[in-house]
Amino acid sequence: MQDEVEAKEQLLKEIAGLRQRVAELETSQTQLKRAEEKLRESEDRFRATADYAYDWENWFDVKGKLVWVNPAVFRITGYAIDEWVAMIDYPLALVDRKDRDRFAGCFTKAVRGSSGHDVEFRIRCKDGSTKWVAASWQPIYDGKGISLGRRSSIRVITEGKRALDSIAHLASFPDLNPNPIIEVDSSGEITFFNEAAVKALQGMDMSEKDLKAFFPESLSACLQDQIRGHKPTLTCEVVIKDRLFSETIYFALPYDTARIYAVDITEYRRMEEESRELLSAVGV
Repeated sequence: MQDEVEAKEQLLKEIAGLRQRVAELETSQTQLKRAEEKLRESEDRFRATADYAYDWENWFDVKGKLVWVNPAVFRITGYAIDEWVAMIDYPLALVDRKDRDRFAGCFTKAVRGSSGHDVEFRIRCKDGSTKWVAASWQPIYDGKGISLGRRSSIRVITEGKRALDSIAHLASFPDLNPNPIIEVDSSGEITFFNEAAVKALQGMDMSEKDLKAFFPESLSACLQDQIRGHKPTLTCEVVIKDRLFSETIYFALPYDTARIYAVDITEYRRMEEESRELLSAVGV
């Protein structure tokens, strides 16, 4: 009888233990499901952030092999994601030959763990067109500090480059003008001068410090007239040592500046005087 009681108690203990184990497994399974849901939510947030990023995003492993690229690569290059993944020499194959060596050096440094910001280079798209892009990259690590490779972001700057080239082209006009050009603000301070202005002064044993020698005596009063909205241009002659300059001063009202365009007319005036004297000598 005693043995039956003990056996029954032992059986009840085992049943209670099994029930507890089942409850623990159910709790563990619930926690696992929650963890999986959180992981899926995290992945969804990552893809929502990365896949829909406007710029071209890449993830390379520690050996420089492409792990992931976002859909923007198709809009920018014309190549689909599966085409990129299949490329053996990605992304070097896309880089314009003129920039390939420089880019290869940057890519090697990136694989070794360096960071870079707005490195500009050209790419060749699937349709044969060329685009200017700027790339930034940095190493990425997991929560334990183990390297996961690097992340890069590439944005198209073609229009910006064209605008800068256009600005540089326009800026070259005063810079390359063979005659002196000086810009002065309404307070009389020089805001720009070209190389020709300095060379003209150097030809008279003067220097950049003497640029205000090109200012006519009436410039201060003219600047005040400019502020009041009077004459937009002024013509005058300025003597600097033994040289005579004819100057046209244009008041750029939108920029609150005056631009002095000077031409050395010394030889012209000398020839004019000689011609006048010759005509006078022959009674004409």
